[in-house]
Amino acid sequence: MQDKVLIKVAQVLKNNIRSTDIIFRWEGEEFIVLSLKIDIDNINMLCEHIRHTIEQTAFDTIDPIILSIGAIISTDIDNVSSIIKRADDALYLAKNEGRNCVTPL
Repeated sequence: MQDKVLIKVAQVLKNNIRSTDIIFRWEGEEFIVLSLKIDIDNINMLCEHIRHTIEQTAFDTIDPIILSIGAIISTDIDNVSSIIKRADDALYLAKNEGRNCVTPL
């Protein structure tokens, strides 16, 4: 059952990101969407759109899915490790703020 849910979430994500964005699964039930050439306002709009779309999507086997999203914009001093760490920090902040929200960091 969990595999079917993850596959459907991945399909919804893929269908709701820009053609220039890249999505991949990260640790268990987490996904990363890498968006190039985007500012904080647009990344927040994209993330809210994704969150809302997942929330409104019918899943056959379980109640509606809710999504916590941590959004960051990389800086000139970032590297892959610091980007992942900051995104993870933003994600856990979203989870601690009640879930089903987007938290930019």
